[in-house]
Parts: sequence; C-alpha cells; structure tokens
Amino acid sequence: MPVALAISVGNTLEAVVGRELLARVRFRPSLERVRDVLALVVLGAAASTAASATNGVTTLWVAGDLSGLLDEAKGGAQRFAGGEGRHGIF
Repeated sequence: MPVALAISVGNTLEAVVGRELLARVRFRPSLERVRDVLALVVLGAAASTAASATNGVTTLWVAGDLSGLLDEAKGGAQRFAGGEGRHGIF
C-alpha cells in the first residue's frame, strides 16, 4: 500500500509541476503564439512527465531494495538462531 500511495503522489505531482511550469512562463491556452506551443510541449508534457517518472522509478527501486534487505535479514536471523534459513528472494 505505501508503494501505491507514493506512486499516486508522483502522478498528482505531474499535474501540479506542469501547471506551475506553465504559469511561470505566462502560458496562454489559446496557443496563438509559438512560444505557448513550445511551452506546452516542453514544460507541460516532457518536464512534468519526467518528474512523475522519476518518482515512480525511485519508489519502486527503494521498495525492491527494502524487500531484498528484509528477506536477507530474515534468513540471517534464522541461520543465527540455528534454523536452516533461506537465501534469496523467494
């Protein structure tokens, strides 16, 4: 559940970042200026999506590392206690 929450926050952040970046360049939704079209493509689409993707990848990477760490800690504790324990992810 925490992973899904972190990813959903990143997806929400995508819209917020896109809106803020467009507001900073005084974007006009009429798209009458070339500047507005470029701002929409570069800032509204590419930059905000990159922020969301970075959050998603980082969240999944950290969750995977923590999962592996917990699995190894469990196996080590079992071996230390005299049980067979297990090694690996599964």
